[in-house]
Amino acid sequence: MKSNLKHYLVLLLFILTLLTPAIDRKFHFLPVLESTEKRDLAPRPQYSLSIGVPTMVKSFEAYWNDNFGGRSLLINLRTHLWVKLFGESPIPYVTIGKNGWLFYKSEAKNDGPGINDYQGLTPLTDDEIKGIVDSIIQVKDELAKKDITLIVTVAPNKSSVYTDQLPSYIHQLKPKSRLDQIKSAMPKDVIFVDLRGVLIDSRSYLDTYQTTDSHWNSYGAFLSVTELLKSMPKEFKISPYSLDDYNVESKPIMGEGDLASMMAARGVFKELSVTLTSKKDKAIVPEKFATDQDKYTVSVYKGVNAKLPRLVVFGDSFASYMGTFLAPHFSTSYVISFANNYKLNDDLIDQESPDIIIWEVAERYVDRLKQ
Repeated sequence: MKSNLKHYLVLLLFILTLLTPAIDRKFHFLPVLESTEKRDLAPRPQYSLSIGVPTMVKSFEAYWNDNFGGRSLLINLRTHLWVKLFGESPIPYVTIGKNGWLFYKSEAKNDGPGINDYQGLTPLTDDEIKGIVDSIIQVKDELAKKDITLIVTVAPNKSSVYTDQLPSYIHQLKPKSRLDQIKSAMPKDVIFVDLRGVLIDSRSYLDTYQTTDSHWNSYGAFLSVTELLKSMPKEFKISPYSLDDYNVESKPIMGEGDLASMMAARGVFKELSVTLTSKKDKAIVPEKFATDQDKYTVSVYKGVNAKLPRLVVFGDSFASYMGTFLAPHFSTSYVISFANNYKLNDDLIDQESPDIIIWEVAERYVDRLKQ
């Protein structure tokens, strides 16, 4: 009798387990975690007699797989177990390095070479290098006719700055990266700023990149801006701020950067939050607007001195960190984030008539410097 009861209880528990996702869809008793997936989940299908049964079944299956009760909780639990038990990422495009450092394996998403570039596995051909360099020279010369100074810079891949935190099985096989190739071929009259040195050398004071994110932190952005300001022609009379001009605050937090979010790894890794607050200037709050059919997002920083030069920054997500550090040195700063391409917006340049243009790309997109 007791044996039968035990079997019934096991059967009941099994049935309840199967029904839990459906019951939760109705009563929402399981905690819901914010989705970190970089895609739209399948919508609820519209049922119609005009739609064939196989199509309806397929649509409902896709909807259910994306929306069953407790899904986000199970994904997070899976990541916790996978990381704790195996010390590996459950997804192919995030690599777990030493001491909890996460790296974006962008090649796994066909998003430009990152770790592979550090290893020297994706070199540019001579023709590709020439095409990029010629394109930059052409842009520089065209802007010079409008009395605009061009400064080109590359935001390093995290794997180029924190090579010592990469997994021990990842080795540099060839000494030159794509950035090294382009830098070597760049003529001296092009202002081309390599940020790797300062971001590596300054790590002894504070981290320059975020542990669980693919981007630099505020300190890394400040260092990058300082290098860019130093490279500007002397006639602009721009003096970079020093770190003493900022209140620097760092504190440990739970890391939920873009790489941790891709893994659904909430609460798994720790992060050092770094904040720089200017002692000289009041916070300059940017005005944001979209333009050119949403191909660009523009943040506008209005300075306090109208006699200072005007700046336009064309860049990606790395550039968005630099705006507050650039703003005090210019009368107006436009930080324009690329969305669909890396083309400079000629109409906006003519409209705003900047004195200086900074053209920034992430290292994995260095080939997009070819217009």
